[in-house]
Amino acid sequence: MKRTTVKEIKKWFKTLEENRYKRTYNSDARRVAWMVNNEGVDLSEMPESMRKKWVKAEYKKERYMAKKFLESMKQNESVEDRVRQVIRETIKDLMEAKRPQRKIHSYVLLQIPIVDKLKVNKIMAKLKLKMGKNYDYGVGKGSTFILDVEGKYLDKVITLFTKNGIRVKGI
Repeated sequence: MKRTTVKEIKKWFKTLEENRYKRTYNSDARRVAWMVNNEGVDLSEMPESMRKKWVKAEYKKERYMAKKFLESMKQNESVEDRVRQVIRETIKDLMEAKRPQRKIHSYVLLQIPIVDKLKVNKIMAKLKLKMGKNYDYGVGKGSTFILDVEGKYLDKVITLFTKNGIRVKGI
């Protein structure tokens, strides 16, 4: 189990109604933190610096607070576990849900000289192909560019390119 810090105990003290308007002391928080972290250990083993000066002190308040703190931590953990479980279930449901199937088109890469780019633009406009959907441009090596054409339009595109004298290389 995770060790509880004095800071956590002091913060928890402030949430309690009985401590709402009074000052919380560090010494009380240190004793409660020690009791939470050393549950079941005899109070005679408590460090000398944490003990009260009065020899007959029974630490009733600190024991009660430690018990309440442990109960509140268990309650918080159960709430967190429920939230985690709900999140897991929703993620599983989302992952198992059927997604609409998109039609996957195969694209073909063509390497074309930059000099012919205007001609290529005119041919693509003539074929009424949409940029980004049916074809796309890319950067090639040297003085060339890459034309990414959807497979079903490839024959029409290549025949028009050859008629117009555009040099095409397949990649």
